[in-house]
Amino acid sequence: MFKLVVLLALSAAVINAWNPPTFKQCDSRWAHETLGYGPDTICQAGCLMTSVTSMVAGCGHNYNPSTMNSWLKAHGGFQGDLYVWGPIKEFGFNYQGQITGTAAIRAAVTAGKRVILNVNNGHHWVLALKDTGSGFNVMDPGYNTNHYAYSDVVRAGIYSAGCS
Repeated sequence: MFKLVVLLALSAAVINAWNPPTFKQCDSRWAHETLGYGPDTICQAGCLMTSVTSMVAGCGHNYNPSTMNSWLKAHGGFQGDLYVWGPIKEFGFNYQGQITGTAAIRAAVTAGKRVILNVNNGHHWVLALKDTGSGFNVMDPGYNTNHYAYSDVVRAGIYSAGCS
């Protein structure tokens, strides 16, 4: 029993210690680049791709929104400027679909899945970092926000963890 408790505590510490880089979609280094095949720019519509970039970079892959945008274009990651969820399997992230409901989303975050939250009435995407008991700490690529309440979340895209 003691070994199980220690193992669970260590697993929780690893999940809670995950600290991906913060990228902003309107950073001047890539803000005006065309997102995917356009017509919008990364600044205008790149919150999902920028959140995914943070997730990938947080697992040791050397990407920023500019280089990820280029990589995704070369690997079937866009339909126009709409993100395609599957191609980052190459980095070890297996797309498991989208879910709704606070309990299911909390369970995914707690289980160590990589979770991209859809917030602001479905108009914005952010990377979930941790379940706080009242919502989620996040990496928000568009706003200076680091927490969203459960009630702010519309749905979530789920990936198996590409790193531990």
